[in-house]
Amino acid sequence: MSRSLEKLLDAALDTRQERRRQHQAEQTSARQAINVAHAKVEWEQTLFHSKVRPLVEQAVAQANRHLAKRPEHCGFRDLSGHFTGPQHVHAATCNPIAYELCAGGATVGEALLVELTHDGWIEASLCHSPDSIEEAEAPRTDFGWHPMRIGKFTAASATNLVVSYVAAITRRSPLGQHEPRSA
Repeated sequence: MSRSLEKLLDAALDTRQERRRQHQAEQTSARQAINVAHAKVEWEQTLFHSKVRPLVEQAVAQANRHLAKRPEHCGFRDLSGHFTGPQHVHAATCNPIAYELCAGGATVGEALLVELTHDGWIEASLCHSPDSIEEAEAPRTDFGWHPMRIGKFTAASATNLVVSYVAAITRRSPLGQHEPRSA
């Protein structure tokens, strides 16, 4: 065998082995990136349930104590159990927080839906309660509350969210002029 043929064969085989090593390194890197992304989403979901949900619950409880003293006889009702799984299929990562405003036993306007996106943002919108679990992606309406990073969500943010929701609902459907909606 000629020396040049041997060199060409060695180069071809070495190139193939180098490509295989490079491919394995790329796969390892991709798996690590996926694991990091999954860990980040899990951490944000934990933060959503351990920090955001309690802050919203506290703001709602405080609002309900105050609203109970008002002549409108209104208050918040938790609907979170009615919204199972992400409601915004392309953006949400876990079960949302949901409340509706009730006056005189009837629902006033749409429900408040608070969700965590895959990008780590807290988004809130108005949404009608789904009539069934199959209605995964219910239409939503922006009501002027600006999304924020999950790490920036505070008790003041939760209070602002609750007040913004009440203001939006009462602008659209003033208390005392609502029509009962079936649940």
